[in-house]
Parts: sequence; structure tokens; C-alpha cells
Amino acid sequence: MENSDPLDTAEQAYVQHPQNNLVKARRLLLDVVQALHAQVEALVVIGAQAIYERLGTYQSMASTSPRLMRILL
Repeated sequence: MENSDPLDTAEQAYVQHPQNNLVKARRLLLDVVQALHAQVEALVVIGAQAIYERLGTYQSMASTSPRLMRILL
């Protein structure tokens, strides 16, 4: 005869409960968003550096074309 461990039964009931699955999915999604947030911050820094490097070129064009400078900035 097989012994049924009450903890195994309780754990299975916990895992199968829809609300618990929703909580797990929410936590997983929050972890993913947090990981992506770091990537977005890095992208913003890289983008800002690229714009800063190009800004000198835009400013030199602005002296000959103020309208172009207004469009670019």
C-alpha cells in the first residue's frame, strides 16, 4: 500500500490553484521587466552619447542654416 504524503497533496493543490499561478506569472513578468529596464537604460546612455557626438556636427551646420538646426533639435 502506498503512503500519501499530506504535504505532497497540499503542494499539488497549491500549484494547481489558478490564483497561485497568476501570482507566479506576475512575478515572472516583473522579473523580465526589471531585466529589460537595465537594457533600456544602457540603450539610452548609448543613444545619448551618439547624439552628443553628432551635436557638434549639427551645431556647425546651424551657423550656415538656422532652420536646419531648429529641425534637428
